[in-house]
Formats: sequence, C-alpha cells, structure tokens
Amino acid sequence: MLGCIVAVALYFIATAYRLPDEERFYYAFDEKIPITPIPGKYVVRFKDAASAKLLATNLRTAATGFKEESPEVVTINIKAGESPEELLRSQQANIATIKPAYRAGEQELYYTTEVLVELKAGRNINDVIKAAGVDPATIKINAGKFFYLLEIALSLDALDVANR
Repeated sequence: MLGCIVAVALYFIATAYRLPDEERFYYAFDEKIPITPIPGKYVVRFKDAASAKLLATNLRTAATGFKEESPEVVTINIKAGESPEELLRSQQANIATIKPAYRAGEQELYYTTEVLVELKAGRNINDVIKAAGVDPATIKINAGKFFYLLEIALSLDALDVANR
C-alpha cells in the first residue's frame, strides 16, 4: 500500500514539473529559447499592402495598440475575452494570417508565414525540410548567402514547422 502511495506521489511530482506539451521556442546562436504568448496581442498579415492600407483605419478604431510592422503586417492589442477572428470577421477575405505575439524575456517576437534558417555545416535544406515531416511542396525556399528564408504555406503554422 505504501509503495502505491509513493508511486502516485512520484507521478504527481513528475507531472507537476513537466514542460507544457505546447511549449514554443526559437533558436538563436545554437541556443533553444522558450517563448510565451502575450495575452491579447496579435500579429495580422494581410494578403497584400493595398488590403492592409484599406483596413488600417478600421483596425485603429477597433483595436488598441495598433502598430504597422511592415506594409502588410500589423500588431494589435484586443480586450480580454475578445478574439481577433471575431474582430476581423468581416475582413477575412483580405487577411492571410492572424497569429499570437510572443515574448522571450523582454523581447517581443512576431511571426507570420516565414522561417529564417541557417544550416549547420554539411546539412542540406531539403533534408532538413523532410526531417521536419513537412511536404516540400508547401514551402517556398529563398536561398540567401548565409540563410534560407522559408515561406510556409498558409495551411501550415510557421512556428509549428520551425519547432519540429
């Protein structure tokens, strides 16, 4: 009986300190850095700059903390209990993605549909994509001098792909 109690106690202790299944992270300089969602802050990527410009006025009045990050990407803060999808429901045809903003320490991080990859020596980008279990047809590869910019299909989550 005592053995059973000890086993149950060990189980609860082990699960209490387990990292969440949905842990998100990014890598920088070979270091795995955990990130956490910022409550109420989202990144909206529009299908094109014209859509973003057209909808910017509506978003400035509907959401607080509106900030243009690029011609096609804005960050917004919404009130607790609201969802960005509800706020932007009438504009869905013009929106490519809506993603939560993240924090790593004091730094805020945003992502939409792109992942920047630096390969370790001797690695091939196509092998890395296959090892991540992603269909290569869902990724557009833009090769740079030192990095690859992977454009992830809208049907996939870029952070999920990067975390594989």
